[in-house]
Amino acid sequence: MHVIIVGAGIAGLAATWALARRGIRVTLIEQDTVPGRRAASNDHQRLLRHAYPGQEGYARMVRHALDAWSNLWHDLGESFYHQTGSLLLSSRDNDWSDRSRRELARLDIDFDVLSPAMLSERYPMLATGHAREGVLIESGGVLMAQKILLAIGRYCESYDVSVLPGTTVTHVDFDSARVRLESDEELLADRVLVTTGAWGGDLCDAIGQATRSVRQCSLYLDPPPRFTSAWLDAPSVVDFGSDDAIYAAPPIDGADGARLKFGVESHGRVESPDVSRIPEPREAVRLLQTVGRYLTDAEHYEIKDLRVCCYSQSVDQRWVSYVGERGVAIGGCSGHLFKMGSVVGRGLAAWATNSVSGPDLVAWLRGSVTHASLPEQF
Repeated sequence: MHVIIVGAGIAGLAATWALARRGIRVTLIEQDTVPGRRAASNDHQRLLRHAYPGQEGYARMVRHALDAWSNLWHDLGESFYHQTGSLLLSSRDNDWSDRSRRELARLDIDFDVLSPAMLSERYPMLATGHAREGVLIESGGVLMAQKILLAIGRYCESYDVSVLPGTTVTHVDFDSARVRLESDEELLADRVLVTTGAWGGDLCDAIGQATRSVRQCSLYLDPPPRFTSAWLDAPSVVDFGSDDAIYAAPPIDGADGARLKFGVESHGRVESPDVSRIPEPREAVRLLQTVGRYLTDAEHYEIKDLRVCCYSQSVDQRWVSYVGERGVAIGGCSGHLFKMGSVVGRGLAAWATNSVSGPDLVAWLRGSVTHASLPEQF
């Protein structure tokens, strides 16, 4: 059997891993270097969280993802996951964090509710005056994204994987598993998987019609010395109920490049995925002004880096997929694929090897609660 995979972000590389370990021949095609230099996955840290209010299927998917990550760590011989816990900040009734708390209770996921006084005492580096409560979840943490991508790439070198970096695909026939390259060369396989993120619409009309490419930035900071240890011991922080919709990944001691990271969802804007990855003048300063509302002594934080990427986003924040006779494309992952990347890769591999049906795969990727147990078939 031969499977062509287009796109070397986390979904494509995880699918390559899942197929290669079964002894299946894989051709991995990437327009840039491998891992994809401009892929949204190619970042220092990514959060893994259980909170998905109103999207229970994804909350359940996280549990399966943790099992799949454990399998990957076994194969790689090293874990790239740090369980830091997750802190959700709630400023009003029925906001994102408040709804998350109710869903966590329904799913029997342990958490503690912290009063404003407890927040101030435990997390002096955070300015939490706006918060009416915090929801602290012991599970969840930080995935070292770039290290994971590189490690999977090295792992696959020892298997029957042909890697074609710097190769642009111009057309995919999802019924015949035929792929045309920019050079006009055509490749034929038994199955084809398209995991090109924000570029998905270029190769699949169904993905293009249901998604848009959104430019986002990640801000990396060094905290003032008096808060260094506090941040090293901190959980990830999420406040998607605020107007700014921010999140923070704590620095990981001893992990190269793992600085304090902030993202601001409200900063995103629709852009072509081919937009320049060079930040705009004073863009980092503007982002720091926004996240500074969450920081004690924000003026003492030092900007170290600003990374630009493009996400494939759907209107309802649910993943979009298209299934032909011999091909699958996924998109619209809206910035929350990486945490599920391990199990999504296994799901794509399961479809390619006829272990699950196309309709079941589509429903599971959409976060269907009735299909939440599908990974048991992978």
